[in-house]
Amino acid sequence: MICIKCGYENAVGSNYCDQCFSPLPRLELFQVFEPTIVTGRVKKIQTHCEMIQKTEITPEEFSEFVTVTYEELTRISGEIQEIVDSAGYRDISPDEVEIGYEGMTLYEQGLQEIYLYVEDMNPEHFSAGMEMINQGNLKINEAMKINRDNRERDGVQGTL
Repeated sequence: MICIKCGYENAVGSNYCDQCFSPLPRLELFQVFEPTIVTGRVKKIQTHCEMIQKTEITPEEFSEFVTVTYEELTRISGEIQEIVDSAGYRDISPDEVEIGYEGMTLYEQGLQEIYLYVEDMNPEHFSAGMEMINQGNLKINEAMKINRDNRERDGVQGTL
């Protein structure tokens, strides 16, 4: 873990810099999924599902929205997995990582389910997909809570 004050590379899991003794921040892996952002995404997806059902947007517009949202989440998920792998974070906080990964997977599966509406116009895809997304949202928020609790316990402030 690199010290943000002096740049010294410390051992993974260190709480304080071995060179300057400054506290090392815990990785905030899920900072891109702040509760308000996740909730905002969920609401935006729900709104688009309602709009397509009311024919306020075209199937093409809906398809584009779901595709862009899915690609964004896939990109973010990849970035988080890269951080976890490069920093050895799974060893530091395995529960947080597993729960967070479960949440991201559920979120992505929910979007895939919702996308099926474009193919067959069956509205059941919305309820099934939104249920997965809501469960994913809960898991991501749970992972963020674990991260916050760990930082508080360790007396570390700030995030990377």
